[in-house]
Amino acid sequence: ERSKILNWLSGTDPSTNFNTARKKHEKDTGKWLLHSEQFQSWKKTDGQIMWLYGIPGAGKTIIRFIMVDHVATEYDSQLDCRIAYYYFDFNDPGKQMLIGCLRSLVQQLCTQTRVIPEPIMSLYALSKGRSPSAAQLIGALTTSFHGDSNNYIVIDALDECKEEEGERERAAFFDALTELKN
Repeated sequence: ERSKILNWLSGTDPSTNFNTARKKHEKDTGKWLLHSEQFQSWKKTDGQIMWLYGIPGAGKTIIRFIMVDHVATEYDSQLDCRIAYYYFDFNDPGKQMLIGCLRSLVQQLCTQTRVIPEPIMSLYALSKGRSPSAAQLIGALTTSFHGDSNNYIVIDALDECKEEEGERERAAFFDALTELKN
């Protein structure tokens, strides 16, 4: 059942972008960020959102890789810590939709749990094989992972998310991110 649910949740795979960023990363790049007060606050404070701004080509994608890699390494042995990431990508139509991001984030977080959370199991059972909507995934995300552990979500190139999803879904997504512990 677990593998069926994870397969049902599967969306676009952000690991290709992550691995591309890893290959481009130069040793010691981004250490300034890891030692910054803003980054430390983001790691330690509930409901924190950290925005990184910059012109195209400034290295934000590499910085997101550094953030994910650092948190994953630092909290590797802690069972109550989860990290999920997503890279929107204007070069890949499959990575331009909010629904793909939501599916990927929920799947990644579920992969890091011993047991699939009940709200997600219920959503799967009620779906009868149909894909979940953005609203359903946002609800499942907040009810399943709110306040029970340290959750770190890193998203790159949010400005490359297509407008078709609707302002309401994107606003609900931002609200969900702040409701998660981190």
